[in-house]
Amino acid sequence: MLTNVLVQLGQDTLAFLQPWLLKRLLQFVGSYNSPTGEPAFHGYALALGMFLCAITQTVRLLPLLARA
Repeated sequence: MLTNVLVQLGQDTLAFLQPWLLKRLLQFVGSYNSPTGEPAFHGYALALGMFLCAITQTVRLLPLLARA
């Protein structure tokens, strides 16, 4: 029971993290060509974070669905 709660809590946290990462990525793209733009590795880090967030959500959700 506690395991399910922790898995769901992690899933919900990642669900809120994904749109925030997307917002940051769009801000990065908007400021990329400006003179005060962020370095390119910030964009790569945000894209990697979105990828890892999606993979983690999938991996964490599969055991929960398998038990149902």
